[in-house]
Amino acid sequence: MNKRLLRSLPFISGLLLALSWPAGGFPLLLFFGLAPLLLLEDHLLKNRLKHSTFHIFFRVAPAFIIWNGLTTWWIYNATLVGAIAATVVNTICMSLAFWLFHFIRRSLKNPGQGYLSFVFIWIAYEHLHHNWDLNWPWMSLGNGFAAWPSWIQWYEYTGMYGGSLWMLIVNVLVFKLIKGLLEGTLKGIPVRKLLGIALLIMVPAIVSMVVYYTYTEKKAPVDVVVVQPNIDPYDEQYELPASQVIENASKLAESKSDSLTDFIVFPESMVQPDWSSGQMIWENDLTNQPTINMFRAGLLTKFRKSASW
Repeated sequence: MNKRLLRSLPFISGLLLALSWPAGGFPLLLFFGLAPLLLLEDHLLKNRLKHSTFHIFFRVAPAFIIWNGLTTWWIYNATLVGAIAATVVNTICMSLAFWLFHFIRRSLKNPGQGYLSFVFIWIAYEHLHHNWDLNWPWMSLGNGFAAWPSWIQWYEYTGMYGGSLWMLIVNVLVFKLIKGLLEGTLKGIPVRKLLGIALLIMVPAIVSMVVYYTYTEKKAPVDVVVVQPNIDPYDEQYELPASQVIENASKLAESKSDSLTDFIVFPESMVQPDWSSGQMIWENDLTNQPTINMFRAGLLTKFRKSASW
């Protein structure tokens, strides 16, 4: 593999992953997005005497910077620091996951057995990223099909991690196929391998589509009021006191709600800290948050079943 191709692999991977992402992406690219990085990792493993174990971290980082940067740039609308922090933290976490996989492969007598660890480590990383204080679950592979729900009805049983597992396995198989072609170990067109990869992609999708298009909605009507205040969520909202934002939204809800209302839905930005008093919101202590209690006092006491907290 020539040096120019090696240097381009992280950029190819980053673009494939970014172009696959919702809402307007083409998620089938996810089945190939990590394969270029696996090719790069395999090359570094074969040349381990020339490169340190941690070298892989810096080689794959550009891919994750591109992926995260092109898919989460919109955070800039709220905070430039937040956009940069999200990209940097995600890039570090993903690169560390690849480094750990590479480290394990270098430690094995038979490196070819290390791809199980790749699948395990990546899903473990996603699980961590869903559950620690710096959580950012949106960039998990399984979420890539969010705009194609007909393909992933089986998430009902496996959750999003089932989708991540699906894509990781296919990426490993695609990598092995490309590696075989590049090294000349596969002669002619590997029809069986191509068919196997295609079936692994299509069978779960076809099963899902059958479930999706044959499902009959159960009739259980509810009365929902959706509130959309005419407030700029990036600037104006944070210039007003939290109490005023909540009061305005509550008045809108009251104008359309009655005793039969089951749910009142507000934008997530309605629940905010009271910046003027320095009052922050902690998920484990919602019952003691003044701004949330304003909603409760103003709405839940007026309507039979307005909201669920």
